[in-house]
Amino acid sequence: VSQSRYVHGYWHVERESGLKMDRMSAYVQDSASSIFEELSNKNGESLTLEDCQKFTFQGMPLGELVRVSVLRFFYSGVLKQEYIQVYKRYLKEGVRCALLFNNYLDAHHKDLVIFWNGAGFMDRVAMEVCRMRKIPFITQESFWGNSSWIYAKNKIAIHLDYFEEYERDKEKFSFGATENEKLENLVKSFSGNHDFEAKPNIKELLGMNSHDQFVVLYTNMNFDTYVLGRDKLFTNMFEWIEHTCNYWNELETNVKLVVRAHPGELKFLTPSSDFVRNIMTSLVGKKAFFVDSDSAISSYDLLDQSCGVLVYSSTMGVEAMMLNKLVISSGTSFYKEFGLHPKSKSEYNFLLKNLVEGTLNVNVDLNSLKHYLYYLYFLRQYRDWE
Repeated sequence: VSQSRYVHGYWHVERESGLKMDRMSAYVQDSASSIFEELSNKNGESLTLEDCQKFTFQGMPLGELVRVSVLRFFYSGVLKQEYIQVYKRYLKEGVRCALLFNNYLDAHHKDLVIFWNGAGFMDRVAMEVCRMRKIPFITQESFWGNSSWIYAKNKIAIHLDYFEEYERDKEKFSFGATENEKLENLVKSFSGNHDFEAKPNIKELLGMNSHDQFVVLYTNMNFDTYVLGRDKLFTNMFEWIEHTCNYWNELETNVKLVVRAHPGELKFLTPSSDFVRNIMTSLVGKKAFFVDSDSAISSYDLLDQSCGVLVYSSTMGVEAMMLNKLVISSGTSFYKEFGLHPKSKSEYNFLLKNLVEGTLNVNVDLNSLKHYLYYLYFLRQYRDWE
């Protein structure tokens, strides 16, 4: 056998581990493409973008299951008409994956299926097959650092939806001074051990007066799989930003709004294709300010001097609450039991109005929050670092 054969990762694993590798391609029906073409033909017309999103196959919401991967492919958080050909390709491969996995399970009965990550379209389709067959599954991956591991049963591990488990188990572990110090050190490391010292020139750099108050809106990475598909009030993160800025400009208030773009828009090997700056051009004004992803102004300096924080599902929401900041979250987050999480756009507007009027008083039980975070970061994941 040619040595070049082992360059491929799966061949390498098979050779080094001795594990038997069963290729899923052996179970794919040749009719997959023709089935998709038949399903996608709508009164003689090709699929529209809306059709793609609503596309179903064998009772599976295939359009929704592959949508995340389409957005991830374009490093975007918003579906666009020019994505439709790629969307169709993913749908066709989704049909193939559904047939493939069903055929595999017909040939080999399984009591449990384990997935890595679970956020990509192949995993999502296979997980839906498991749900329909009532086969339990596990998703798992690294979490905080290369030597950490998390898992979840019948859901996506990285969504960190572990509060029910915490409620069930919280009496089994204590949270004292030692645990608090470990948690404080970990959370501080999120900011690179940022030193929260007053920097009086921040408002000057923003173009504000020294007596101005401001609320910070922190964006997520718009193509992050933790964010994609986690929309609650808005169709996507960009709609949330536009809605917030437009509503803010209508409010009778002197409190400013600062939109801070995620630094990751530029720092990763493949940057975002949808920069927050592109929508902020028409939204900045006397009340709304913008701090770009490559700005020297630190997110943590803004946090320190803010009178409130708006997030979608960013970890910054947790960090803000631990500094006793008012936090309003508009997406689905792992800390949804803490802070403010409006259930409608009208409730969101109501909370914003009360925030700028200074009548919004929410006391987060910091001890309970820390107890939960300690469970999440130190007990719910497995690590070989300390």
